[in-house]
Amino acid sequence: MITSKQLEQILNLVNQLKKQANVTEPSTEQLRRQAEKFAFKTEFGNYNFVSTVKNRSANLTVYVGSEDVVQKDLNSRQKDIIKNLPKTLESLSSYLKKAPFIYSVNSMGDNPYFVPQCHLF
Repeated sequence: MITSKQLEQILNLVNQLKKQANVTEPSTEQLRRQAEKFAFKTEFGNYNFVSTVKNRSANLTVYVGSEDVVQKDLNSRQKDIIKNLPKTLESLSSYLKKAPFIYSVNSMGDNPYFVPQCHLF
């Protein structure tokens, strides 16, 4: 079971990420120019991006949070992830301080009722 202290640690990692020296926040135009280097232009002038990762690894995915969010039926690998959470959080914290990240805020959808802001790293 995840503790409230561990949940707080995760929240702090996420909240501090944007302020770190290894995180850049390019303009939309800078981001577009950088992304276009890795795209294929279609016959219609659009850009197509291909990723080698096609889906998440469900067997290695664990939802952590309140009782409303946490997964109930975990496989043995997921149980190990929870059991080793303190070490995983320590490794994650170290990684987040070193790896280069790009931060971008975008709107999802375009309607008068609900347009959530997505914060992407």
